Amino acid sequence: MTHHLQKVLSTLAIVLLLPFLSYAQNWVNGYSYRKKITINKNKVSPTVIIYGNGVTENKDLVDFPVLIELTGDNLVHIPGDCGNKIQNAEGRDITFTLAGSTTPLNFQLDSYDALTGKLTCWVKIPSLSAEGSPTTATSLYFYYGSATLHDPLSSAGFATWSPDYTRIWHMNKDKPPASVKNARSNVVQQELAGNAMVDAGNFVDSKLAKGIMLDGQSESYGSGIENSTTLTISAWVKLKSIGTEQMIIANDSSRLSGSTTVVDGYKLKVNASGQPVFELYRSSALTTSQGTSFLLPNTWYYFCGQSTGEDISLAINGVKVAGRTGSTPRVGAGGSIKVGSSKQGGNFLNGEVDEVRIQTSVRKLEWLKTEYANQINPQEFYTISAEEYNPSVFTRFTGSKSNAWNDPANWSNGSVPGVNANIIIAAGKTADLSSITMQV
Repeated sequence: MTHHLQKVLSTLAIVLLLPFLSYAQNWVNGYSYRKKITINKNKVSPTVIIYGNGVTENKDLVDFPVLIELTGDNLVHIPGDCGNKIQNAEGRDITFTLAGSTTPLNFQLDSYDALTGKLTCWVKIPSLSAEGSPTTATSLYFYYGSATLHDPLSSAGFATWSPDYTRIWHMNKDKPPASVKNARSNVVQQELAGNAMVDAGNFVDSKLAKGIMLDGQSESYGSGIENSTTLTISAWVKLKSIGTEQMIIANDSSRLSGSTTVVDGYKLKVNASGQPVFELYRSSALTTSQGTSFLLPNTWYYFCGQSTGEDISLAINGVKVAGRTGSTPRVGAGGSIKVGSSKQGGNFLNGEVDEVRIQTSVRKLEWLKTEYANQINPQEFYTISAEEYNPSVFTRFTGSKSNAWNDPANWSNGSVPGVNANIIIAAGKTADLSSITMQV
């Protein structure tokens, strides 16, 4: 019998590192490996329902997109290496399911670094178990090693995000020279394009995988019209310096009202003193929501500006810092979008911007708090269990009779494996290869 030496040795190395074979649950067809991920429900802020008798109930979050970051040697892809567990150089041979299910969840691959084995994904959880709720902690499985490839910009990838998301920019360099695709659609006008001063060098390792670095002098990005008046705008921002007004995102636009030019739209920015500011315009009438705390340079902050059309609120790191309520419309339909500068070409941002999103709904504070908890430190938001092997893909050397490789009684399926087989040697057992011929 002939076995390919490199294949055997690669498989043996894998077995020595992660000797865990799973029989406990059905597998998604076509995937060789998986890891269980259990989310820390104490990091998930509940929706609190207050009933008429004063009784409260903590409810889970629905259709929440969780950031999942995984890294490790077993997720590295080396070109030409037959021992790769991630078989696709772009990291697309992956999927996710809830524990106990083989139905894939909607997810979107944000980025993959083949050299380090770091994967960044967003996974839509239908019901995310929250602190104080009666449900058990949410668990899911990450599957990998397959001929089936995920497309982040397919309809399944887009479905990671509920319909109220209109723009999601992960800040990856998706199109040369420096454009970012909308992770919610393939509409070109919804991409985020750098101005003439921006190039590939503006994309840097940032808060969540890649982000954009802006010089505070002339660099900015733009996108097509987004004119919602019920909205949630969010972004991760790290400023290099404080002392000038710096624009994060704006869509304020002028129009004629009779013979008068008026302004509608919004601005999310940091003022010269370092305070976060969210401004709404309706027929040039200005409503401002301004935080009282002063932000620090070289520190990441999660900004979120919201408006129902009448109400306005501003949250930093999942905590509301300012807001106003009312019954009078405060924001009119704006126009095209600028990120990193004002629409008029000033107030340039000096620092990094990552994961910019626009939604046509207002999220509750528990949603924002959970987003912050998930994204500020993903490794504390969940635990990742040891790698498991698909028992239908791997042949197990049990050594139940002896240590002879060629004896079928020593194999879990009663048959000696053939060429290019995936092999697991049971813990504490030794396989004697001296009786077989190996071909290099």
